[in-house]
Amino acid sequence: MQADTEEYLREAAGRGHEMVQQMVQKLSGALIYPDAGNVQTNEKLWDVYASEWGAEAGWVAGMAASNREAKETLENVGDEWAPAAHTKRVVDEWILSEVSLKTHCCEIGSGGGRIGRMVAPRVSKLQCFDVSAKMLAAAKQALASQENVTFAQIHGDASGADAG
Repeated sequence: MQADTEEYLREAAGRGHEMVQQMVQKLSGALIYPDAGNVQTNEKLWDVYASEWGAEAGWVAGMAASNREAKETLENVGDEWAPAAHTKRVVDEWILSEVSLKTHCCEIGSGGGRIGRMVAPRVSKLQCFDVSAKMLAAAKQALASQENVTFAQIHGDASGADAG
């Protein structure tokens, strides 16, 4: 089953955009198959994503180029998902408008810390949660100058069952 799934993904990527081909190649090591739960699948996928991420990596540069007009510097994991101005607008309107320097806040799925970089200076305490240890390591690096941030890995077993 695993070999069949990987072959299918490679063939599908071959019919598509070069960026998809590169992502399938880079992330194929993260594939987990139907017998694994959702938490385990996501932990492995995002660990590989964080491990393979680099501003110069072809698949990262391709993602960034596909959603912005001008070249922006990619500093942290996740910066490739949207133009910085769009991310800032969402954070300003939906998060920063609701918090103050007295606020204790958490981010679930903090990834590489791109949102936390904007929120941490504006709150009393920020707790970052993620299923991926490697994403949390990237977030720790991105938020190293912030003394009010703590990090915890979510293991998905708080309820006793994986909701996979």
